[in-house]
Amino acid sequence: MNKSAFHPRLAYECVQLLSNHYPERLGMALCVMPGPAFRGLWHACKLLLPPTTAAKVKVIQSSEKFRFHLETVCSQETTDWLVTEVLLNQCRKTLSTEQRAFWLAPQTPGLHDPRGTPEYTCRWLGGSANHHRPHPNMLGPSLNQSLGQLDIVDGREDDLLEEEVDEERCTSCDEQGVLNFL
Repeated sequence: MNKSAFHPRLAYECVQLLSNHYPERLGMALCVMPGPAFRGLWHACKLLLPPTTAAKVKVIQSSEKFRFHLETVCSQETTDWLVTEVLLNQCRKTLSTEQRAFWLAPQTPGLHDPRGTPEYTCRWLGGSANHHRPHPNMLGPSLNQSLGQLDIVDGREDDLLEEEVDEERCTSCDEQGVLNFL
């Protein structure tokens, strides 16, 4: 974060967000390697938060502590992905074109995928660079159940005969854009 992107009101807005919306729901908030101005404002503003909420916010200064805190709540794959993502985004001058286009799958195999871990991209993006599935957090239980029984072809619901459905059925990673909600 450079000076021009920082505004003192940011710390105040963080306090408002944490105290008004998340005091009971907040499990942990990690502020990873913030600048000195944010740290100073945070130390002043956290006095305005309830002590239980303030204790849930961790200001982390090093990647080792970041990894330690992540390992307590995330899988090893997610921890590795998040640490790599933060380190790559810290070096904005050397950020690759593929990393800048974070919504696209990397064209070079083996590169870090900015969209998420391999498990996440396969499950929620269907392994496709062009199609996305709605995350279950965004849908109610009844809609999630309905989507589990439906194939979407080219972004619309088709009235195919049962034998046509069997012929048209593809994996979620195909080139035709068929999404199978599992």
